[in-house]
Amino acid sequence: MISADGLRCGRLSLHDGDDTSLLSLDEMFVRDRRRDVTDAADKRFFIPFPRGSQVAKASCCIVGGQGSGKSELLKARVAKACAKYGRNNVHVIYTDDIRVALDVIDDAPVQYVVVDDAMTYASSRQVYEQVEIVKTYNKSRHVFEERLKGSPGLILYDWAWQRFGELDPAFRQGDVMLFKTGIAEPSEKRLIESFLGPWYTKILWQIWDTMNRGNNDVKS
Repeated sequence: MISADGLRCGRLSLHDGDDTSLLSLDEMFVRDRRRDVTDAADKRFFIPFPRGSQVAKASCCIVGGQGSGKSELLKARVAKACAKYGRNNVHVIYTDDIRVALDVIDDAPVQYVVVDDAMTYASSRQVYEQVEIVKTYNKSRHVFEERLKGSPGLILYDWAWQRFGELDPAFRQGDVMLFKTGIAEPSEKRLIESFLGPWYTKILWQIWDTMNRGNNDVKS
């Protein structure tokens, strides 16, 4: 039956009208197209500085093989933080062990914790052996609150590593996930596809293949 506000066919309901309870044609059948989502991702990570005595937190996961440009991306993201919040307000902590961050957090308004090669001390293969590391991560925001003594603050985490499944699940729950390369192992490939969907997974694999053929321009 065709009506003014939509077409109903079995259990599928399509519409082009103002009824927001139904999915539109564009929502049901997303057009395959590449989109630059950099600004959208940045808004979810480089969040507004909080007010009052609140300490806010954001985290990003960056997954990519050796030589995929993770380190250069991390440098660019730190530069964005300095530009947004003010260079003198940002304390950058670069480490491969989150426990180091707890010792060096200071009273700067923004703490930017970059955990590169993150799975070195937070491997999913040792998930039951690193309870203390998870506790440290969960406690870091509270330690920051103590350093600030009632002032507002922002703590940002970048986690960078090579294979998505190799990092402990406690650390890969990011507000933003960035995939720079794919993986040949079938189960992990399916895991990545569950995040990206089949069409964008295909695009990622094309970028990865181009990178492997020596084209460094695609790293950015």
